[in-house]
Amino acid sequence: MVLKVTQMMSQNTLLSNINGIKGDLLDIQAQLASGKRVNKPSDDPLNAGSIITLQGNLSQNTQFIRNIDYTRSYLDKSESTLGSVTNIITRAKELAIQMMNSVSYDATSRSSVATEIQQLHDEVISLGNTTIGSRYLFGGSITDTPPVASGALFYGNTQAVTTQVDTFSTFQVNTSASDVFVSDFNPAVSTTTPISSFSKGVGTTLGSVNITNRLGTTTAVDLSAATTVNDILTTINASGAGVTASINASKNGITITDNSAGTPTSNLIIANGDATNTATNLMILGNRSGTAITGGDLDPAATATTNVADLNGGAGLTLGSVAVQNGAASAAVNLSASATLGDVITAINASGTNVTATINASGTGIDVKSNSTTTVATVNEIGNDGSTASLLGMGEGTNLVKTLDTLYQALMANDINAIGNSLTALTSNMESVSESRAVIGGRLNRIDMKLDLLSNSNVNDEINLTYLRDTDMTEAAIKFNQLQVSQNAALATASKILNTSLVDFLR
Repeated sequence: MVLKVTQMMSQNTLLSNINGIKGDLLDIQAQLASGKRVNKPSDDPLNAGSIITLQGNLSQNTQFIRNIDYTRSYLDKSESTLGSVTNIITRAKELAIQMMNSVSYDATSRSSVATEIQQLHDEVISLGNTTIGSRYLFGGSITDTPPVASGALFYGNTQAVTTQVDTFSTFQVNTSASDVFVSDFNPAVSTTTPISSFSKGVGTTLGSVNITNRLGTTTAVDLSAATTVNDILTTINASGAGVTASINASKNGITITDNSAGTPTSNLIIANGDATNTATNLMILGNRSGTAITGGDLDPAATATTNVADLNGGAGLTLGSVAVQNGAASAAVNLSASATLGDVITAINASGTNVTATINASGTGIDVKSNSTTTVATVNEIGNDGSTASLLGMGEGTNLVKTLDTLYQALMANDINAIGNSLTALTSNMESVSESRAVIGGRLNRIDMKLDLLSNSNVNDEINLTYLRDTDMTEAAIKFNQLQVSQNAALATASKILNTSLVDFLR
């Protein structure tokens, strides 16, 4: 049987071939123009998934590298700042050693040196308030307020500032001022915590909050009569809002948990109910699809009634003995049995050294002052391993601002004993700074290793991505030329076939 090939069939086949060649030419042109063999998943369905995964890895790792660059700038600034602090302590120790020489120096010379110590003291406060951009470096998570103030007051917190450096881990970038410059009791929030103690004793005014549970029911809760955390929790729990208020797992704020029964129709929402911005001030403002909103750090100041066991974020402090000296009077005060800060204060005031101990204005440490205008009180550790004076913010360890202030007062009062005790404290302060710098150095080493890993991973992913996605320019150029030849041949053939007319059929 002979198959008759019609003119129409020839033309359709020819046009189909030409269109196919044009399509291939367009694809090759796109590859040559973009440098990529795969510009869309349909170009290579088999490897498209791998390409997308590699691109995702590269994008994610690039962001991690940006985070690391930011982290390094944070750590570098912290390390250089503490380097300056080290120089200040070294100079202060030199002056203190000189001024202890009662043969070569008198009250007038000590008063003159006190002027330089005051300048060193002020510079340490300035370094404690170092910024990176608009953020205070040593304020913990409170980055918009200067953390260190005269009087060895601390208005930051001890919370870690972290950044994501890989898929599974975060990295702490900050050092708190409480590690070097000033102390921080960092008391846990308890049911007895007074509202007036929030924000380092600044307190807050409470009004109304609106709580919308996951069933969509909104309840206005008036907290204006609350004076303690327990009042806040009790009022919310009795409001019928379908939620439970409790102290959060970190023991520094409040958690609101939805316990309403039924199919959720709304997020759990806590909003300010009036101009007092109560939800904001209590750090519970939020809109969550989950069952709970965990509040932020209320950062309470310690008071005389604060339990020692509630300090240090609820981990408590282990107290021992301290040496209190005021002029010729001195005493070893055992604080191990103190249950509250009030007990600590009572024990020091009863030491027979003519001093008065009080909690400082920010509720972060204890001040011990001489009741005499001619002597300066000092509190030092007993033994090389002691830490009680440092933990309570009375001296040594992390209390550099207080040490320099005490040294200044000792020089002005011509109190040789206090100058000697300040020198001991400066040695302890130097150790704290060295420890913090060592921690920062360790973090820098770790972040450099992480950067190397991410950079190497990106190089390998780029190589694999190039193999799977990028165009082989030489091969593509050869194929492009081949397709042009094929196209020209097809068009030449078409010019002969498509010019056929009725006369050709009549021949």
